[in-house]
Amino acid sequence: MLYLVVFYNDTDQVIQFRNTETPGDNQTVQPRSMFRTQNHFDIPDCSDEKYFASHHMEITNSQGDFLFSFWGDDHKNYDLYYCPKLDYSSRAKMPGGAAEGGNHRNVGIVLSGNPDEYTILGRPVQNNV
Repeated sequence: MLYLVVFYNDTDQVIQFRNTETPGDNQTVQPRSMFRTQNHFDIPDCSDEKYFASHHMEITNSQGDFLFSFWGDDHKNYDLYYCPKLDYSSRAKMPGGAAEGGNHRNVGIVLSGNPDEYTILGRPVQNNV
């Protein structure tokens, strides 16, 4: 299991963060702001497309358009994966330094860019208390 401990919206847009496993984690994130989880948000485990619909986190814009989805692959040493929108077939390891490293890791997600081209990074988080 991976743990989301911080999410930073480095855009000029209001975005929505959603956890398909734990709706209580859902957040509206204002432009150029972040949230730090009071408790770790468990990043869903997903090792196959058949689990994807119910086991991922997703980011949408204020109009409800999907930007990215992400999850940990429990069959691949809990590597952090993402895909554009809800396109599981386009999955790749998350850029930014947090993709590999095993179970029980703290991760921060950074969304950047503009409506023409958003980017997502997964950053390792140290000493989260």
